[in-house]
Amino acid sequence: MKKILSFIILLSAFLVCGAEALWQNLPDGGRGEKIFYLPQFSEFKEISEQDMLFFKKTLARAEDENALALVIELDTPGGNVETALKYISLFARKKVPIVVYLNPQGISAGMIIALGADRIAINPLGVIGDAMPIQLSGGKIRPITDKSRKSADKKITEEPKTPNSPQQQIKQTDNALMEQFIKELKKYNSKKQNEEEQALADQKFLTVFFKMMELLAQKNNRPVKIIRAACDPFVELKKEIDGIDHAPGSPLTLSAAEAEKLGVVDFVAKDRSELISALGAPNAKIVEINKNAWEQIVSLLAHPVLSGILLTLGLIGIFIEIRTPGFGVSGTLGVLFIVMFFMGHVASGASEWGPMVIFFIGLILLLLEIFLIPGFGIVGILGGGCVLYSLLSAFGSGNLAVGLRVIVFSMLAVIVICILLYTYVLPKSKFFGKFTLSETSGNIKHNNSANTAFVPQIGMSGITLSPLKPTGKIKVAENIIDGRSFDGSVIPENTQVSIIRINSFEVEVKTDTTS
Repeated sequence: MKKILSFIILLSAFLVCGAEALWQNLPDGGRGEKIFYLPQFSEFKEISEQDMLFFKKTLARAEDENALALVIELDTPGGNVETALKYISLFARKKVPIVVYLNPQGISAGMIIALGADRIAINPLGVIGDAMPIQLSGGKIRPITDKSRKSADKKITEEPKTPNSPQQQIKQTDNALMEQFIKELKKYNSKKQNEEEQALADQKFLTVFFKMMELLAQKNNRPVKIIRAACDPFVELKKEIDGIDHAPGSPLTLSAAEAEKLGVVDFVAKDRSELISALGAPNAKIVEINKNAWEQIVSLLAHPVLSGILLTLGLIGIFIEIRTPGFGVSGTLGVLFIVMFFMGHVASGASEWGPMVIFFIGLILLLLEIFLIPGFGIVGILGGGCVLYSLLSAFGSGNLAVGLRVIVFSMLAVIVICILLYTYVLPKSKFFGKFTLSETSGNIKHNNSANTAFVPQIGMSGITLSPLKPTGKIKVAENIIDGRSFDGSVIPENTQVSIIRINSFEVEVKTDTTS
């Protein structure tokens, strides 16, 4: 994964460094006299895709209203590097200055996001640093920097080594190249790496990651070596040279006072009032952007855990509805849960309404295949493809890996739960019991309209009430029971059949050749 992700990291850094310095002369006449303020939604939590999408919408509004600046407040232990890169990409294309206020903590990915902004402020009790990249594998945390690498011995300088500035380099970057990177990243994620390939991928990732951090530091004249030490546990700092002592072995973490002294942050502010004053716009109108009730619900619905639960419940509801006649409570709830699944991702900005439309088109095709078209052919395959594509598309192109995990776990849960429901729960329910079989003392029973037990026997004849493809309903001695064609073939409706085998919850039949 890191091989292609490294290119994305470097490209994001170039985009940031290539952005215009909008901060100069902040309160000029060309901007509105207001500052947008986006507070941290909860204390000390990881950066999330949902909050990033909300920030994206807030940034668009700030640009539309020609704001003086947009302040984003963070209190985070870090999070996913890819999410941090999305913040940086947004920073690179913004049209208003952005300030990151660490109130109080800006650890790991939080530091990366802060470095991408035009200005960094921090609470006096805050800390910043410890941006060493790590990898989660098999439930274990592994520092990527634990491998020996040649790049660790290279001299770290405060000046770019390339003659071209980041502004010149960004002009050579093409959007099509970024799309190619993403495609290659998906391919790379699907390949199993051996130890040597993993070590090489780590080295490539670190080379680009450290270069990105260097460029972010240079963008606002921050100390490159100090920033590198916060990411690389092998960097040693000397007070007489670097302004602070730091022995190799762990990534550097700085207090607010140390960060201000070393130039890692621009100023220390104990509260919002001090922050706005430090920005040089004490009379500006503060527009605080908070999530309303709807947006909070949407963020909750779009969370991978809850979206997985909604998807699971929705599919189970639809399954129960297919296995019972008519359209009732289970089908209604199933459709409702599916709509909520898609609605959360649409409202959060991850996708549009298209995937939900494709899902229901696929569902209709599957129902046509099950109830109207004999066998299982192109219609069923097309329907299943539409359903899977729509579910994956709902998560958006930037969250395909997360979406795939949610879908796989949800499908497994659906299969297990449906088997348990169909075997142990539904046959005993009053409503479902009228249309399915239950097992008693080794024999299959079914309740007829007179509430008397009906026990089908091998050799009994009946008639199919629906096509068996290979399962469906049959009528035997005025009782409706579940039947299955014994060889998996399709038996049309209104066909005389004979029972040849009885299993736990249905009978197997074949066409009655004597009729």
